[in-house]
Parts: sequence; structure tokens; C-alpha cells
Amino acid sequence: MEQENTEASTVLRIPPDIDAFGTALFIQQMDCWGQDTKRAEGNLFLQYGFARERPPAGVEGGFSAYCLHLDDQRSLALWGFGLFYLDTQIGGMFLRRRSFAPKLASTPSLPTNVWRLADMPATTLPTTVLEGHKTCMLLSAALLWISNYEKWVKSTLGEAYRLGYLEQKDEAITPPQGLDAEWERLAELCRSFVVDDD
Repeated sequence: MEQENTEASTVLRIPPDIDAFGTALFIQQMDCWGQDTKRAEGNLFLQYGFARERPPAGVEGGFSAYCLHLDDQRSLALWGFGLFYLDTQIGGMFLRRRSFAPKLASTPSLPTNVWRLADMPATTLPTTVLEGHKTCMLLSAALLWISNYEKWVKSTLGEAYRLGYLEQKDEAITPPQGLDAEWERLAELCRSFVVDDD
């Protein structure tokens, strides 16, 4: 059973129902990405344009890092334990696998030589309204990227590819409008998460 998300920010208030749904959907999404990388016909991440970095020999429990440069200022990295999204004009944000509590990163670049959660650079929950807005902007952009990736998967392999995998899962969340539309909806909701008490 997944652990309940007990982290909370004083300025970033995600409604409990959205937090629970977002957490479950992100766990499921990461399971789907795991299938994409293990696909017998070829690794979908590599086909999409990710660069893969495998953990060096001797790293116990390490995950491969998949890095993707979206443009001159935006990039992201994925591991089995989470997603890091970077916009050099705004900052970096980390979303852990079993949480829908985005954290700001201390690093102004994509983390390198990271194979385990314990290797991640320091991240913190936003504590000011400005940090809250930055976090929401980064989270929204990351969720829109997930939506676009799912659209690409659907157009590349057809809807049956993803649905076939989800039908095998006991507790799968299969939104009737599709994963891409659900991630887009959550990205829009991010704009309402910042609470300004001033």
C-alpha cells in the first residue's frame, strides 16, 4: 500500500482529493514509463529522444537516469524514484514518485551522477508566495510535458498500447478521456494551488 503524503507547504495548498489523485496517477505514470523502457520492440524513451545514463558498477539499488533537453532553457530527468524539471529562467522542481508535493531544487542545472533518491541535491517545499508561484509554474510545465508525451505514445503506438498495460493492473486509473487529457487538466489546476494570505 502506498504511503500517505504527509508533507505540506504553508503557501502551496493542494486540495486533499487532488493530492490523492495526483499521487496515484503519478505512481501509475511511472509504472507506465517503466514499461516503456522495457518494451521488447525497443526502449520508447530512447526513441522519443532521451539520453540514458546507467548507474556505474558498484552502485546498489541505482536507477538509470533519462535526460531530455526540451529547448535552450528547459530540460528534465527521470528515474524510477521521480522527475526533475528545470527551467533555467525559473528554477528546478523535483516530484517524488509517491508524492504530489513538488519541491524546489537548490541546483540551477539538471542533477548529474544521481542514481538513487539519497543522491538527489537538496530540495525544499516552497515557503514564500514567490516560491509557491515558481513551484506551480514548474509543476504545471512538467505535467504538460507528461500530457504531450502521452499524446506522442498514443499517436506512435495507438491507444491500445497504454490501455492494454493498464487493464493488467488491479488498481489502474484509466480516465475515460485519456491520460494525456487528465495530465493537462491537472496542469491547469496547478494555478490555483498558491495561497496568498497577505
